[in-house]
Amino acid sequence: MNSLYAGHDRGPADDGLQDGRPHDGPSGLLVEGPSLRLLVQAEESALTAHLQRLGQQGRFYRFHNAIHDEQIARFCGDLSWAETLVVGWFDGQGVLRGACQVIAGPPGCTVGEFGLSVEREHRCQGLGALLLGRAIEAAPRLGITRLIGHIHGANEPMLLLADRFGFFYNPESEAYEKRLEGSSGPAARRLAA
Repeated sequence: MNSLYAGHDRGPADDGLQDGRPHDGPSGLLVEGPSLRLLVQAEESALTAHLQRLGQQGRFYRFHNAIHDEQIARFCGDLSWAETLVVGWFDGQGVLRGACQVIAGPPGCTVGEFGLSVEREHRCQGLGALLLGRAIEAAPRLGITRLIGHIHGANEPMLLLADRFGFFYNPESEAYEKRLEGSSGPAARRLAA
């Protein structure tokens, strides 16, 4: 089974990302309020629905292209969950409203790419910072030592957030980059094939 948790000592119920409240999802607990946690492959449909709820500008900033619902469904369906982690914020009704996805490069590569999305009505509440911060903490689980993000120049909130977290613009990669602490590179990648 390909899973973010395969080969790790910790599983979805012990992902280290819980906010102290009961959580919905793989553990089977019901939520009485918002929750922040890692998603598992079985929640692909929640990620798809979240990305499909983004407006035209949100989709453009996230994917750097005008992307349709069918393309989003295909993108989510093609994810390799063994090489991907998604930190999600769920509202009090258990609906995914924000996500920061980190995709690791091919085996042996220590660079990962992040993409962040928060639905319009949930922006300006600190969720982007919460999601990105937790994704940065979790990325070394995939053997990532350098995290990059392609941020559109007109996306001022994201540019400010990247600066706040210590990302810098690298003209060679045309992306914002950050070196991560706490990762031992490819040796840290203990995911089942």
